[in-house]
Amino acid sequence: MKYNFASDAVDVLSQLFFKRTTKHEYLAMSTAQFYIEELRLLEDTEAVAHAIENHEAWALIPIFRLFDNRACDDIECNLSGKVYL
Repeated sequence: MKYNFASDAVDVLSQLFFKRTTKHEYLAMSTAQFYIEELRLLEDTEAVAHAIENHEAWALIPIFRLFDNRACDDIECNLSGKVYL
């Protein structure tokens, strides 16, 4: 997956979930579901972790965990700099 897509997706989701003027939970969850299930956002966990770090959107991880727990474990490992086997 391209980093640009992951970065744009994380930016859009963080705005939908956490901006005071656009806080619409149904729209945000529908968009997250579309990005994760249809566009396979969480396939490249390294790109997603990098985008989360750049946008300071760590609060998206529990939302992503609702869809794919294993991918979120990988994202957290990438964010912490730890590598596991």
